[in-house]
Amino acid sequence: MEGSPVDQCRHSPAGLPALPRRDQRADWIDIAKGVSITLVVFWHVAGSLVPFNEALIFLRMPLFFFLAGLFLRGVFLQPSGDKFVFKFVNFVYLFVLWSALVFFTTTVPQALINGETVSLAPLLRIFIEPPQTLWFIYALLIAVTLLMVLRRVPLGVILAFSVVIYALLSADGNWRSLPFPERVMLLFPFIVMGVFSLEFIEGTLMRRVGLWPPMLAGFLLASWSVYDSPLAAVGPVTFLLSVWGITSVTMLAGWLAHRQRIGGRGWAFVGRHSLQVYVLHRIVQFYLLAVLARLGLQPSAEAGLWYTGFYLVSGGVVVALSVLVGWALARQPLFSPLFEVPWVKTLQSRRSASAVTR
Repeated sequence: MEGSPVDQCRHSPAGLPALPRRDQRADWIDIAKGVSITLVVFWHVAGSLVPFNEALIFLRMPLFFFLAGLFLRGVFLQPSGDKFVFKFVNFVYLFVLWSALVFFTTTVPQALINGETVSLAPLLRIFIEPPQTLWFIYALLIAVTLLMVLRRVPLGVILAFSVVIYALLSADGNWRSLPFPERVMLLFPFIVMGVFSLEFIEGTLMRRVGLWPPMLAGFLLASWSVYDSPLAAVGPVTFLLSVWGITSVTMLAGWLAHRQRIGGRGWAFVGRHSLQVYVLHRIVQFYLLAVLARLGLQPSAEAGLWYTGFYLVSGGVVVALSVLVGWALARQPLFSPLFEVPWVKTLQSRRSASAVTR
């Protein structure tokens, strides 16, 4: 196909090919998802305790939302809206279920340990103030609804409008502790980009994967330079910086997929279980750090490099344990409802059968 990715799908959503099924899709997608969820977990575990972690704000969530956009393409492909209904119901189900599970396995025990009164108010307000480590699912719920409502509008128009909103919201240069609605609107353009970028990635970027080292190095240097500078308040600069980072990681993922080394296969395995990692990692983090603190292994800030190294290693352990626990649970039919609303596949099968017999 000729023309830019936006031009290719400017007029007809049906012109977008579907993302391949899990057993058919390219490894780079799972590798990129593995890198993305790893960055998110490291932020939740280490935060600003690890140098440079904050400056990755221009990559971490934009990449996460961009990859989510690849999997929301189906909203544009089914005129009946069935795909939207399934995704909407699943997102609501997962958000409510895991908000409750995380609350009762982390917030309640912590309150009891501290001798505090347990209040159910945070759990009852999740649609107003979503949990810090689960808000992405709620954001996807909002994003998929917006995409469905706007599905008759050319994607180029949606992207242009959302980038303008991004520029307005980022004009204060504040990237810390943003209100939830503002976060969603800042990240929505990257979901839109993900919807129409598959052809461009596989037709252009995957032919240039060998350029990932200078691309990624340049992005990291630029991100570090921009984060605490006046340029952080210039929307076009930070937006293009995020696009640069997403491109770099995508090229790295393509290179790793082509090489078929253990690092690439490991990240692909993490990526295939990114949902499990995302919903489980807060619980794993809570108990891992509690055990290490009880054993006297959690260092103080005065420990210097050991302090930084501790949280880096802890982040890696949290990812590994979350993957293993999620993988084990997902393999058991009894626990599969933890990761997908139970009746979705049944409804999908019935719809497919009905469509065939018409």
